[in-house]
Amino acid sequence: DNEPAKCIPVKTAIIPTEQDLSNPRMLCVLGRQHALDQDIDKAIHYYTLAADKGYAEAQYQLGVCYGEGKVVSQDDKLAFKYYKLAADQDHAEAQCKTGNMYYNGHGVPKDDMLAFKYYQRAADQRHVKAQHFMGCMYYSGFGISKDYTKAFNCFKLAADQGYAEAQYELYCV
Repeated sequence: DNEPAKCIPVKTAIIPTEQDLSNPRMLCVLGRQHALDQDIDKAIHYYTLAADKGYAEAQYQLGVCYGEGKVVSQDDKLAFKYYKLAADQDHAEAQCKTGNMYYNGHGVPKDDMLAFKYYQRAADQRHVKAQHFMGCMYYSGFGISKDYTKAFNCFKLAADQGYAEAQYELYCV
């Protein structure tokens, strides 16, 4: 009688209403819930519904799904498509990922100038990885003219936010 109560894990089920199905934010929440529950087909379904309604976070999440290829087959072209859709709505992480896609030529022809453009847009929102990547581009001269002062300033912005790789770069510059 004095035994402690046992915790039984329970999946939190969200049952969508008609109103939920017209709300892109709620569709994205449903996608995330199904992803957490490992129901990938339903997660992709709801993310796609939200993305088709222009919801940037759902577009970004689809980019991650297709870009990483952990839950669906990797497809760099689809990853790029969804990252860019979200990036063009000022989603900072998607802007950085779009820059990576251009920089590495994944899903799109390699283009250092466009990579820099998207890194700049993310860095303007204080995205530390984008600030670091810009510093690397200024330092190496890929896509832009070498400028050690600008490289230092970019590394410093990221380092001041605690980004270890940028802190290391500052030490080396």
